[in-house]
Amino acid sequence: MRSRYCSFGLRAVVRLATAALQERATMVIMKVFSMFTVVALALVLGLIGMTRSGAFSPVKVTQDKSKIVLAATPTIGPVSITPQIIGANIPTILKVTVQIKDPSLVPQTVQLRRMEPGGVGGVLARLNDDGKDGDLVAGDQVYTGTYSASLPLGSTKFAVSAVFRAFGPVVSDPISVISLQVPPTFTVNMAAGAAGGPLALTNFGDTFSQGGILPGYGAAEIDVTTVPPPSVSLNDFVSTELKEANISAMQTFQVGQVTCVQAFYTDTFTPTLSYANEAVYCPTSQLLYKFYLTYLPGDPSEANFIASFSQVVSSATLVP
Repeated sequence: MRSRYCSFGLRAVVRLATAALQERATMVIMKVFSMFTVVALALVLGLIGMTRSGAFSPVKVTQDKSKIVLAATPTIGPVSITPQIIGANIPTILKVTVQIKDPSLVPQTVQLRRMEPGGVGGVLARLNDDGKDGDLVAGDQVYTGTYSASLPLGSTKFAVSAVFRAFGPVVSDPISVISLQVPPTFTVNMAAGAAGGPLALTNFGDTFSQGGILPGYGAAEIDVTTVPPPSVSLNDFVSTELKEANISAMQTFQVGQVTCVQAFYTDTFTPTLSYANEAVYCPTSQLLYKFYLTYLPGDPSEANFIASFSQVVSSATLVP
């Protein structure tokens, strides 16, 4: 009887030991599987191709393979395009500049691209930091390039891409170029846009009188420019900007999805020189768009000027 109980106890001990070993083996297998899962995830994430600048993409794995550390993607930007407002379907030279400070940059890979509905499009131009072809200073980490564009009416988005060692290709945030309707009787002053000025349209070429004065009746000028969004209400901003003018009317005005302010006013410079003006101010989240029409008071062509100005303003593709 005693040996029988002893045999039973021994079998129980063996069963318990076997169960413990099986449990430990299971834990080891799960730990190994977890480790390989982490490594596999790291490899998959590390193979991401074109990555948005400033996002988290390339992956680093610690030595013990137990942790994933997400590394910030190298930064491209800010990107600048001059001019950023152009005449639709009119060949225009766009100057593109971008600052890239990351030392892992492969310099020969900085390129301008158009953003397509499906993502990043093909290469349009190469940007250099060699002090040539529009680049001001060689080696200052500011890359420059030019692109001859004839863009359709509306908004076209561009971006700059570059390749970084150990990170691969990265693309900047997009920047938009707005193309506006140019009325048939007006032409674009290309020099003003190339110098960083507004989109300047005139119906008399560039034959200003006495260094900038409209040549007389029949002459009109349309300017479109942008500034950072104001920190005050739009009405207060307009009132402050036009405080020296004689405002005859001010009202809200809709351009696309944006509610704007329209103002009619007169600028008086001397007893014999004054300008009649219409202005439209359109605020978006990133910029304040300003449209100006200028002509001589009492001009018989006033109605035609206002109609041409309306064509330009209404062609703007603006979103809040």
